[in-house]
Amino acid sequence: MRRLADTTVAGRSDDQAEAVGYGTGTVSFYWKVSSQEYCDELLFYIDDSLRDVISGDVDWEQKQYTVNTEGSHVFRWEYAKDGSDSDGDDLAWVDYLQWTGESEPPETESSSSSSGWQELKGSGTFY
Repeated sequence: MRRLADTTVAGRSDDQAEAVGYGTGTVSFYWKVSSQEYCDELLFYIDDSLRDVISGDVDWEQKQYTVNTEGSHVFRWEYAKDGSDSDGDDLAWVDYLQWTGESEPPETESSSSSSGWQELKGSGTFY
């Protein structure tokens, strides 16, 4: 499980985790947040395109997104905190990340696709 925490820099706080998948496929994960609603948010991006946002007190939810383009894909979760008040725990969590596409870049154009779910490896500190 990846816990994204409040790390304040110049009145704004951000923490993030990333994972990479290759080819076409589906990314799924569970996430939750305990934050100031509409001010402190957990954001999810695919290839730098914002796909979803949660804030407030949201219990574990499963999310799933399909990626229809070839190549490498960066999945990023960012906890963004403004400089105002705090509510809740000021934390966000992401767990059970999975990707149905390739888990490694193809070695040649004739490489076959992996079957089944592949667990994503995230960067950063895991708690």
